[in-house]
Amino acid sequence: DFYADARKEQGDLVVRRVADGSVQSVLEDSGHKMHMGTFSEDGTRYAAVDGDFRVRVWDVASGRLVNRFGGFDGKVAYMWLSEDGRRMALTTFDSMLHYIDVDRRQAPGVFRGHTNQVIGVAFSPDGKLLASGGHDRTVRLWDVAAGREVRTFSGHTEGIWRVVYNPNGKQVASAGMDRTVRLWDVSSSGSRKPRVIEGHKAMVSDLDYTPDGKLLASGGNDGTVRIWDTETGELQRVLEGWKCCASSVAFHPDGRRLATIT
Repeated sequence: DFYADARKEQGDLVVRRVADGSVQSVLEDSGHKMHMGTFSEDGTRYAAVDGDFRVRVWDVASGRLVNRFGGFDGKVAYMWLSEDGRRMALTTFDSMLHYIDVDRRQAPGVFRGHTNQVIGVAFSPDGKLLASGGHDRTVRLWDVAAGREVRTFSGHTEGIWRVVYNPNGKQVASAGMDRTVRLWDVSSSGSRKPRVIEGHKAMVSDLDYTPDGKLLASGGNDGTVRIWDTETGELQRVLEGWKCCASSVAFHPDGRRLATIT
């Protein structure tokens, strides 16, 4: 529903409505060469990194600055907000994974376990768990409150680029440079091996579930988007036409339409 835009003359950021480009809010204290912005899924919060590599989070409706965080040993590489924008995960170029409770003024927590750069992170629907994957070829599951790793999943033969949580909270999908998509059972009783989905001819760069969790879209550098059944792993449809790659995919909330970026 919204996008963020820099006003060059005023030197700040504004949030605009996608429908007509009108201004929703002017973001407080945002004139600091902001970059790498992201919205929470529910559209209530926006986060960005300033020129000093501090993270700032705003309330979208009012433009109020909710909190700011700094002191990371490495420069911020990637960041993600939980669905309601109250939790944040970010990675730095020193391969550390940080967790932040946005509403609390306390030092960010550090999740230690990955041995190489973390690229993909996803919060569980209830925000209690965090899934992460990266160049060490593992998917790791973290208890957010306890700050500890609870499970490790191995199987990818090359680096992981994307990790997403099924809306049902029982499955995590991962994909990356080995051209496969893997579906992991992350339920408390889950002990099955991952379902390995093959079909892409190049790296898989993005994934997204339908809101009901029954279908998964994968976008690849082979110029195709593929739709999979998340229960059986069977291919439902292949969308073609991209000259280079389908680097980003996202289902509409109705689950019947799909947007892509090349």
